[in-house]
Amino acid sequence: MRQLAAGRFTDALSLDANYVRRSDAEIFGRAWRMEAETKREPSGATVRPFLIGDAAAATEILRASPEAAQWTEWGF
Repeated sequence: MRQLAAGRFTDALSLDANYVRRSDAEIFGRAWRMEAETKREPSGATVRPFLIGDAAAATEILRASPEAAQWTEWGF
C-alpha cells in the first residue's frame, strides 16, 4: 500500500505469468483433443484462419457483447 500511495506500481496488463508447471492444456491437450474428436458430432461450423477482412465483423460482434473485450478493428 505504501508503494501504491507513492506512485510505484505496475499495471496488471504488463505482468507476465511465471508458471510452476505446464498448464493442463499442454499436459493433456493431445489426449483430450483426440477423445473429443472421436465423440464429436458434426456441427456444421467451419474453423478457418482469421483474415484481415474479418476484423470489421468481429468488431461488430464485440460491440454487441459489453462483457467482452472491446478491441478495435485495428487491434484485430
